[in-house]
Amino acid sequence: MIRKATPGSASRKVLQRGACKLTHRIQYQLLAPLFEYPDADYPDRVRDINDYLRGSYADAALELGRFIDLLPADDVQAMQELFTRSFDVQAATTLDIGYVLFGDDYKRGILLANLNREHRNASIDTGTELADYVPESAASDGGDGG
Repeated sequence: MIRKATPGSASRKVLQRGACKLTHRIQYQLLAPLFEYPDADYPDRVRDINDYLRGSYADAALELGRFIDLLPADDVQAMQELFTRSFDVQAATTLDIGYVLFGDDYKRGILLANLNREHRNASIDTGTELADYVPESAASDGGDGG
């Protein structure tokens, strides 16, 4: 069965677990929605993550709170434009990790092929995103349910 990640689904699943301390995988799953293309529910997902962090990671919650304060939460288009300017326009800040590592070199193609195989083996559908897209990879539970 191929699973398709939906915006915020991984973070909500992690938040519901109520883990005392976050493992590395859970940290990635929890924070991945911060790097998803914003929609109308984006501010709520960010606040949910911040609420969870406040319990055990006060410094991180404080920093995320600053982000929330600056987020144009009532204007989806403004959030999307900010996201695009931050991650899609500049190669240095792209969320495609293979591009950061290899640029347009053939090595990125090898990485993508290997990541595609790993995603298939773990029954993860990356949808329209390339296999090296960080939020999609970070949000996946590796096919083992978490």
